[in-house]
Amino acid sequence: MCEIGGSRRRRVRSVTAAVLLSTTLIAEFVALPEPAVAQIAGGMPIEIEDVPWQVALRIRSAGGFSLCGGAVIAPEWVLTAAHCLPREPSAKDIQVIAGTSDYLAGGRWVAVRDVVVHEAYEPASNEADLALLRLAVPIDSTPIAIPEEAVELPTGAPLMVSGWGATAEGGAKSRQLMGAIVPYVDNRLCNEPQSYAGQVRPSMLCAGEVFGGADACQGDSGGPLVQGFRDRPVLVGIVSFGVGCGRKYKYGVYVRVGFYRDWIAARLRER
Repeated sequence: MCEIGGSRRRRVRSVTAAVLLSTTLIAEFVALPEPAVAQIAGGMPIEIEDVPWQVALRIRSAGGFSLCGGAVIAPEWVLTAAHCLPREPSAKDIQVIAGTSDYLAGGRWVAVRDVVVHEAYEPASNEADLALLRLAVPIDSTPIAIPEEAVELPTGAPLMVSGWGATAEGGAKSRQLMGAIVPYVDNRLCNEPQSYAGQVRPSMLCAGEVFGGADACQGDSGGPLVQGFRDRPVLVGIVSFGVGCGRKYKYGVYVRVGFYRDWIAARLRER
């Protein structure tokens, strides 16, 4: 999750890279310094079998390496947040690991072939904060369904957010996959003065407790927010931005995936 006002403008760029990553790259990842990110706060350990669509992204930029999340929506495609990527995204700088609860052990490392950032992405407002990654080879992770555009969530509906990292704001990251249940918050409430004061657009959604608690944070960016995670799971959100982790009135803000259903479908057809 990015902090409000902390991201930069980025442009669409389609690029190509190699296929599978070597064990040398895995060793390089293990040796990375701690990235300046936090992740699920107030959550609990879960297994990849609970959220088999979850992947971790290792992203190289001018400032070093960072960790983000993503969701498998087709055997060759991952949906993530645009703000996770450098200003000029290159497929060779992004690596994906799937099929593991511990992103430093097990799983399968796969290279990225193409990067497609939404052309309307606006860092200042966090509008259209989504990007598609086409993998160099298909993976056998279970894809998660995309909702219909008109889907309505009832206030308080339980949603699952997941990712790797700190269990408290400012804490160290966790190797173990973490998950938390967060209730859906109507945009009207999320836009009240003590919360986001009108910054939440119709293309976004909010989730979290009014007095704080379980939440996503920076390193969860791009990760999945899922409805019906135990029965007919649907990807309703992508971790986008917020203020701190689990703070009073400061809900997590997510890309409303259904709003972009047609864009996602069109990009997949084009390639």
